[in-house]
Amino acid sequence: MSEKDEVKATPATEDTTVSKSVGGGFIAVLALLLALAAVGSGGWFFNQQKKAGEESTQKFSTLQQSIGSADSKVSEVEASVSAIEAALNARIDELASTLNTQTQAVAAEAQSNLDAAIAASTEALKSEVATVNTTLQQALDVTNKNLAITQDLAAGNNIDMLLNEAAFLMRMGAHQASIASNASAAIEAYEAADQAIGRTGLTDVTDIRKQIRIEIGLLRRYEQPDIEGLLMRLDELAMASNNLALPIDASTVKPVAEVVETTHEPVAQTATTSTPFEWSLDSIGQIIESQAAELGNALVENVRQSVVQPEPEPSQVAIRQYGSNAEARDAIRRATGAVIRGDQSNFVAALERAAEVIRTNFDTADTGVNYVLEELEAVKQLPVRLDTTGLGEAEAMLREFTIQLGASS
Repeated sequence: MSEKDEVKATPATEDTTVSKSVGGGFIAVLALLLALAAVGSGGWFFNQQKKAGEESTQKFSTLQQSIGSADSKVSEVEASVSAIEAALNARIDELASTLNTQTQAVAAEAQSNLDAAIAASTEALKSEVATVNTTLQQALDVTNKNLAITQDLAAGNNIDMLLNEAAFLMRMGAHQASIASNASAAIEAYEAADQAIGRTGLTDVTDIRKQIRIEIGLLRRYEQPDIEGLLMRLDELAMASNNLALPIDASTVKPVAEVVETTHEPVAQTATTSTPFEWSLDSIGQIIESQAAELGNALVENVRQSVVQPEPEPSQVAIRQYGSNAEARDAIRRATGAVIRGDQSNFVAALERAAEVIRTNFDTADTGVNYVLEELEAVKQLPVRLDTTGLGEAEAMLREFTIQLGASS
């Protein structure tokens, strides 16, 4: 190599060396900066950690202080609870003692009231028992007295009782005959009276017993009134008296109302012939029949064509019939009342009045009118009460005998 080449080569080497030196310094600076940055970062982190540690220590200290304060408050609460429990236990003991005292007082008062009530009830019961004993003793005394009387009667002193029984039975029989018209009940009572007198064993009562048999015979012969059947016959007569026929001269004229209300059919007229007129009953009947048919048909036609029919006034015939029916019916009703009262005379008088009204105002030739008159006459003969004629003599004889027996004993 030449010097020129060496000279040229040397600067290149120096440039390379300088470049290398410059690059190494930069790296060293950079490394230093990085080291400084690392140191700074580490210091900052250390500082932050230190601060955090201090704050944690401070918070921990504060927490410990809070815990200590809480422990103190808990101790205070526990002390308060203990005090409250002590006071409550003391109050409970006080209340229990008071309740026990009051319970004992109430029990004592109740026992006292019970003892007083038992004592009062005992006294009342003793009084009632004494009253009952007195009543029982009185009843026992009465029973003993009645027993002595019964024993005396059983020993033979029962004649008065039997005679009184016989008198009572005869009075009852007389009432059955006179008031109830019951002959069978009256006969039974008289039979029992005769038997009672017979049980006395007396020999001087024969006349009385004979009179009793006579009155029993009278009761057997008397006709027993059939009150129920008699009332039924009177009801039938009252109904039959509502439609009795009036006399011919009055009943031939019919009221206008009866004609209007009756349904008429046209009457066939009798055919006329050209034979010479003969004055005979047949020809007169035909003429009357024909004229009546013409008049009837004309009247029916006029009634049917009428738009408004005036209310017809009742005819004299209808008024007479209604009044007579009512009078006869009222007389029969009075007879019914007499039957119920057992009044024979008024019963006969009422039926006679009804027959008189019917004979005066109605057609006695009519079959229905005759039936009512005959029935009234037949019913009038019936008794409305039992005939008590001849009864009572035996009772009077017994009463007189009892008086004489008492006077002689």
